Amino acid sequence: MKNSIVQYAINKKRKQVGKRGRMFTAAAGALMLGAMSLLTACSSGTSSGTQSGTGAASQSAESGAPGGQAAKGRYMEEEIALPEEIAENGYVGVVQKKDKSLLFAIPDEEGNDRFYSYDAASSWTKGEAIAPLGNIRPAKMFMDQNEKLYFGGFDQENYTFHLWTVQEDGTVQELLPEVFKIQEGRGYGVIPDFIGIGPGGEILVSESSEANVYLPDGKKSVTLAQDFIGLDVRIPACLTGDEYVTMSNQQLVRYNITTGRITERYNMPENGSGSNMMIGQMPVFTDEEGGIYVADATGLYHIGRNGTLWEQLIDGSLNSMGRQDMYLMKFFQGTDNDFYGIYSTSNSRMKLIHYYYDETVDTVPPETLTVYSLKDSYTVRQAAAILQKNNPQIKVDYRIAVEDEYGKVTEDVIRALNTELLNGKGADVLILDGLPMETYKNKGILADLSSLFEKDKDDYLPNVRGGFTGEDGKIYYMPARIKVPVIYGGEDAVAAFQDPELMAAYDKTPTLFAPDIYENILNMTAYTCFNKLFNDNGTVDGDALTRWLTGVKSAGEKGNVQVSYDQADMDRLKVNNTVIPYGFGRQSDFNLASGRCAAAAEILDSIDSAMLPLSAAEINGSSFESIGGIYIPSVVAGINASTGNKENAEEFLRVLFGTEVQDESLRDGFSVRSSSLDKWSGMEKSVSVSMSMGGEGIALEGEWPKQADRDMILAIVRTVSVPAIVETQIIDMIVDGSRDYLSGKGTIENAVQTIESKMKLYVNERE
Repeated sequence: MKNSIVQYAINKKRKQVGKRGRMFTAAAGALMLGAMSLLTACSSGTSSGTQSGTGAASQSAESGAPGGQAAKGRYMEEEIALPEEIAENGYVGVVQKKDKSLLFAIPDEEGNDRFYSYDAASSWTKGEAIAPLGNIRPAKMFMDQNEKLYFGGFDQENYTFHLWTVQEDGTVQELLPEVFKIQEGRGYGVIPDFIGIGPGGEILVSESSEANVYLPDGKKSVTLAQDFIGLDVRIPACLTGDEYVTMSNQQLVRYNITTGRITERYNMPENGSGSNMMIGQMPVFTDEEGGIYVADATGLYHIGRNGTLWEQLIDGSLNSMGRQDMYLMKFFQGTDNDFYGIYSTSNSRMKLIHYYYDETVDTVPPETLTVYSLKDSYTVRQAAAILQKNNPQIKVDYRIAVEDEYGKVTEDVIRALNTELLNGKGADVLILDGLPMETYKNKGILADLSSLFEKDKDDYLPNVRGGFTGEDGKIYYMPARIKVPVIYGGEDAVAAFQDPELMAAYDKTPTLFAPDIYENILNMTAYTCFNKLFNDNGTVDGDALTRWLTGVKSAGEKGNVQVSYDQADMDRLKVNNTVIPYGFGRQSDFNLASGRCAAAAEILDSIDSAMLPLSAAEINGSSFESIGGIYIPSVVAGINASTGNKENAEEFLRVLFGTEVQDESLRDGFSVRSSSLDKWSGMEKSVSVSMSMGGEGIALEGEWPKQADRDMILAIVRTVSVPAIVETQIIDMIVDGSRDYLSGKGTIENAVQTIESKMKLYVNERE
């Protein structure tokens, strides 16, 4: 898998650098690993910050200025325009020189890789072309402490990595060829995720869970253990002098590359919400005193050498660091206590952002907008980042009820929210996914949003806008994204997935369902059979429930579906007991291609998500179909009618539904604007994805969909017209109430009676 994605962001120096830096007790916790195919390098910067909290003022500081005045000063940002000829070309690598200027290696219009340098005084300077190694173009760039440059690239014929430098006379010298060559019995050689050059010419080569240090003569001197990050680029790594900073045992560690010993360990800082850093997108760099900076989507942090407290210098929630369409690749300190962030965007372009300290801006934005949702949302975070960047006086307080993506939303959570809202309290903006939105509307909890959608109303997908416009012409809530279920496979199987009676009668090989747990099957078929199951109030009547459970059990027994598996069955059937969102995931591309199920049902939430399914459909000789014309509304937004912050709440929705958010694919749903989908149609990417399973002999290889396939997918998005809203509480009652029947311990009659009783009680309480 050569290019892969895996299944998803200076003006004046203060002499004392502020007194209000936010401090964090270092705390280790769960790590979230990003997944990208991007390239980077490592460098260092300087700073007078220390562990004592004298770093630049934090945007999250709560202290005020004397006399009751608002405290002033925080980091602001500006985007540095790129030279027009390279603005859309991405970048190979970037290093920082001793004068703090940035040196980029960037593909140019002539098919070469060329130097471009940037400094605050002279802006951009175009340099000479970079000498390749034969026909191997550079894919990475590094620099030693004498500012000598090194390059790395891949031989595409056998995917072997090569490292080289350019001598003073212009000749190219290859380095460590024996290290990178393909060893006997292997299909590929060492593929480094990070390379650093030591003060004595040592070359540190990081690959996966270890880094090896080689002397200039090519002999290995030490091996340094480190955490497996899961990426083909190790962003949280830096070599400064003879000290290598990397991740080990979920801590930042500092190695001496001469002795191979760890000299310091640092627990990771917690961000403002109590979560740990996003390790996969966390550049690391050092200052002259040995302190360490780390940056991620939540902000910039600093800790002194031998320190125990982290200081947050920049609050990423108040600027573009928190955007979901930008991946933080490198971070550098400038000459004037300013910083530069290098980002790769979702369409593989580069952005250069300058962070400078502004003493005139309120340390804490004076206005707060609260946004509530049951689960986290990339699109909400994107809108929050853009709103705050454009309105420095506003801070978005995004409150998430259940942080765990796979965590259950309990009835207590819903009940507490309902009580708060009915008492005229609650967040200003409500993201209504999983909540009884129609009940909220009927009880007067939601404000009328109709006027917000008048502007550009013809650009909103009519199939979506129409589904959320009442008979009186009013709109009280609207999805900012939609997810689209599709199905493909054998004709009879496709029909059986969508009809409980055909499901029960299906008796062919392969079986209708691959091994899975019944909870996933029930969740999935709630959507595939949506039009035959659900009433207008979101419940299922007794007859439909009987047909549904009978069909699921009949097809499930033939496919080794169980309520839960013991370890022996998990090993034998290559399955587990994981509950998957919406239930989609096992009756899908790979199991169809390997003959474990007769049809595949997928939820498409982006063009990217169609890569493997398209590959499986081609192998199967089938094509995508809409499932009953349904779509799943996502990021359904409403405004609390009791809010005292209506103006800012409305502005948030304008951003949420505006083109700056809607034009970007964040892999959490399709845009609801026609003009944005037009842009998605024309989007080209050089990405691929593969999937295989040991012992199956099947491998799926998916590439970025061709124009015809993109148009086919977006045509489905534009025409699906039935919003399928399945309440979590209802499906949980069905899963719990049918458990005995599906495991063979109870009757269908008892199951239906139990479920109907619970649904009736729930609806009465809800209404």
